Amino acid sequence: MARAGVGACRAGVDLPGHAHADEARAARTPPAEAGDGGPERTAHRITAAGRRELLDLLRGAVADPGTGFDALNAAFGFLHLLERAEVVALFEMRAGALRGRLAVAQEDQPCRG
Repeated sequence: MARAGVGACRAGVDLPGHAHADEARAARTPPAEAGDGGPERTAHRITAAGRRELLDLLRGAVADPGTGFDALNAAFGFLHLLERAEVVALFEMRAGALRGRLAVAQEDQPCRG
């Protein structure tokens, strides 16, 4: 089963009760009507499973430095979907993992005197 990337779900995110839910709904472009000069558009809604997957991918992209900078850069546009305290905790996890990698690298390459 193919997994959608973080950016694949962006247009249809709708989190009822979330602080940005009304803002997200208002930002969606309604389907174009025939004859308005542009292609017709189809509005999509994310499923509960898709929402869980999106949030899992988002959390992993922030917390795990192994995901790379592309995933982290993509994640910045979706951080508003998480609570502030969770975002802080995820970045603290990322910083801890990076400190661990640095310590290992420093053990492997001792300073020359």
